[in-house]
Amino acid sequence: MWLSQDSSHWPSQQTRSHHPLLDERTQSLPVGPTATPERLIESSSFSCHWSLLRVTAWVFRFVRHARRQKRSSGELDASELMEARTYWIREVQRDFFGPEIQALQKGNPLPRDSLVARFSPFLDDGYLRIGGRLQFAELSREQIHPILLHGSHYFTALLITQTHIRLHHMGVRIALSKLREEFWILRVRQAIKKVLYKCFPCKIARKPFGQEREAPMPADSHCFQALSGYRYRFRRTRFRQGETPFGKMLYCGVHLRNSTRRSPAQQYAPFTLNFAVT
Repeated sequence: MWLSQDSSHWPSQQTRSHHPLLDERTQSLPVGPTATPERLIESSSFSCHWSLLRVTAWVFRFVRHARRQKRSSGELDASELMEARTYWIREVQRDFFGPEIQALQKGNPLPRDSLVARFSPFLDDGYLRIGGRLQFAELSREQIHPILLHGSHYFTALLITQTHIRLHHMGVRIALSKLREEFWILRVRQAIKKVLYKCFPCKIARKPFGQEREAPMPADSHCFQALSGYRYRFRRTRFRQGETPFGKMLYCGVHLRNSTRRSPAQQYAPFTLNFAVT
């Protein structure tokens, strides 16, 4: 073995390999803040229109403070909520009407397969509005040139839900009339029907009432005497201030009174039959 021999007989340190090593390649990695997606908030993570606007407004306030811009403290004001609302309206238009917006910004004609070409859309303060022939009508600018939205976006569903709740769960036509005052939503009837179908209070209101047959009266019940010697009257409780039929049930009492008794202390029967009216 060569280790037992003199060092002059040791093999040289240059080794030969049949597989040459690959060239080393260095890659520079960015140091500092990495690129983040443009949309930091997903509207599908919220179930309430106002919750989405408030969270968006708080994020915008944090970004302004981080950039050392305008500082504000306390609760959110109307301008910050309006800024968040404007952001989501433009996001909806950017997702569904991106080619139309780019064409209008460059002064080019709209694509042939555009869904809104027949509405003669135009850009106004960053919004995509429809044209039409109501320029001389005695209406507001929002009604003459409403903002274009698409009914398939989740923000549009939240907007329809908020309008439906504000109108006290009215039907499709009432919600459509209210939305048309400011927005022109594509496939709006299908979007409203979809929202109303998922509305839990509306499901309860559409459900038919039960038609269960009542059990027979017991043999010793005083109710049989009401058919002969008693007469009855209804007394309905009044609402206190601030109470509505939706917040408290109405209780009606049936008080049986003997027609032969004349004393005020004995004019009522010893029992009362109460039942609830919803």
